[in-house]
Amino acid sequence: TVYTHPTSAGNKHVPAGGAADQVLTYSSDGTAVWAAAAGGGSTPSYLDLLRNDASSGKRRAYVIYPSSYPLYFHGTGYISYISETESGSGPNLDVDDGGMHQEFLTGTSTNDESYFKIGHYYYGLTPEADFLYWTRFGLSHTSDLRFFAGMTHYGQVHNIINSDDYSSQDWAGIQFSTARGDTNFQFVTRKSSVGQTLVDTGVAPDTAKSYDFEMEFSSGGTSCRMRLTESDGTIVCSDETITTNLPTSTQFDPGYAIRTLTTAEKGFKFYRTEAWI
Repeated sequence: TVYTHPTSAGNKHVPAGGAADQVLTYSSDGTAVWAAAAGGGSTPSYLDLLRNDASSGKRRAYVIYPSSYPLYFHGTGYISYISETESGSGPNLDVDDGGMHQEFLTGTSTNDESYFKIGHYYYGLTPEADFLYWTRFGLSHTSDLRFFAGMTHYGQVHNIINSDDYSSQDWAGIQFSTARGDTNFQFVTRKSSVGQTLVDTGVAPDTAKSYDFEMEFSSGGTSCRMRLTESDGTIVCSDETITTNLPTSTQFDPGYAIRTLTTAEKGFKFYRTEAWI
């Protein structure tokens, strides 16, 4: 006897095809097709999962919001300072599709820079602490500049943009430097004098977009997972895991910095930063 599998509703196989981040959706009775998920076909970020899963064991250490001046900080401990240095006009508070943000602008002299940093938050976040860093940012310009957002040893973000590979301290985050010839954002880790690891995200900066950047260190600091998405939830870069040149600083603090490499102002937009431990 030859068995013939029924093709009626409830007996059909998963259809061929499909792609990353697509889901099966209703087509007709008993028939599904591959399509982008509602809301853009995005995958929930790790931060989204934390917010909705109390069993994760993590709690938010702090959050930094944009405000008129200075930045607004909320956390469960204390900080020594939030330092904002602006060589241009501003900082300017505005709103766009990414939300409320504070725009930092450099001056118009070559090597002018603007940045903000948090100094010595009492948690002393370290890569071994299995913590998550999340931030939303945007670039106002994409030429003749060096930009960094992420975590650095004890507020050293102003030194990070002195060169493409500042080797005196530990740091990790997302970087873009036209001096190095970057056309895409780069994930980066740096273990002081040991070495630097760069991973090309494949994502070219777009001044019309804002981006969500996540960085999670594994327990024991043996790997660092980084993820870049557009702030509307559309994935623009797959998760990347870095296992080389990981920082081991005993004081890891968040910061942003930008430097103009020409006689024109350059800027970045800061929307929000959170850290979870």
